Parts: sequence; structure tokens; C-alpha cells
Amino acid sequence: MKRLRKFNEDILYLGDDEPKEIFDITKELDLEYIKSCFINMIDDYDGDDQIPYAGGQNKEYCIAFYNKTSKQLFPQSLTYYKGLNVDTSLFIENLEETAEIIKEIDACIKKVQIEYPELKSPYISFQYKESDKSEPFRYHLGDYRIVEAVIVTYKKSSIKK
Repeated sequence: MKRLRKFNEDILYLGDDEPKEIFDITKELDLEYIKSCFINMIDDYDGDDQIPYAGGQNKEYCIAFYNKTSKQLFPQSLTYYKGLNVDTSLFIENLEETAEIIKEIDACIKKVQIEYPELKSPYISFQYKESDKSEPFRYHLGDYRIVEAVIVTYKKSSIKK
């Protein structure tokens, strides 16, 4: 009679190798504590936190902070090459608010590291507002993509082992 191997959802079998545990961010970090460190920013910048569920695994924890000035900018506000007037004040406001968000994120990361001193800095990325043609807006000083959101992501690589 053949031997049957009991399947365990927390274990990943790769061929005949030793079983490897599936990484689950919810088991590694206290996500409520991390969220509490960012709570003022979540309120100020219409923040949104989520755990993307990929292939049955919770691999990362993301918090997005939305740049309010990006809602005021439209493709025609930065299309210099079409002969329209360019209002650089909105362009500058978008950059200044993005810089302010990043400074506040840095302060929140330091709060998280009080409880988790072994935690590395999270991955920080940007979400850009795209034109109708999904191309970056053109500006006479070069390409500029309007920052719509700054996203903080904690993942396996953030945890020192």
C-alpha cells in the first residue's frame, strides 16, 4: 500500500526537498501596531491599507497615501507642446506635497522601529497619474509624471532574520 502524505496548508513541498513554510506577513508582524503608527497619515492623506492576497499567500502589507494635489492636475494642465498655458504652481504643489508625505512616512517608520528594531525600512513606491493614453504627461522641461500616491510596503525582505 502506498504511503499518503498529510497535506498541511502552512507547509510548501517542492519536489523531494525538505518542506518549507509559506511566508505569511500576518504571522510575522503585528499589523495593527504598524497601522497605529501611520494612523494620523491615513486620516490626513485618505490612506488605505491592505494585504494583497496572492496565490493563497499573504506576502506583504501595503499602505497607500494619496496626494491631494494630483486631483487638480489634468493632462491639459501640463501639455506645453500643444500650445496651452502651463500653470507651474500646481506642478510645484504636487512635488511639495509628495515631499511632505515622504517626510511623514520617515517619522512613522521610526515609530514602527521602536517596537520592531530588527525591522528594515519598508519598500516605498509611487503611483503615478497617467493620461488617457497611459503615457506620462509631457512638460517642456522634460517628462514629468504626476505623483498620485506614495505606497509603503512591508514584505519578507523587510524582516531581518
